[in-house]
Amino acid sequence: MTTILKTGRIICNIAQLRRRKNWSQDDLIAAVARRLPDYAIPLSRTLLSSAESGKCILIPIHVEAICHVLGVQEEALYPYGVKNSA
Repeated sequence: MTTILKTGRIICNIAQLRRRKNWSQDDLIAAVARRLPDYAIPLSRTLLSSAESGKCILIPIHVEAICHVLGVQEEALYPYGVKNSA
């Protein structure tokens, strides 16, 4: 089952995981772009920045691609293992 985050819950973990790899937002966006299918909505810097600051929720395809490029399971994005089912 694909999941979406609770507002503000996933955000800090994406930024933390990204920083552990010494990646900028642009580095993460480029890696995600290589992972997404051609028909997918691109992950923009504005969208990632808004997500990391808790102002928006990422769509499941972006969450899945971020997990893949960061090399983590989806649960690693959620503090305390908290998430909502979609």
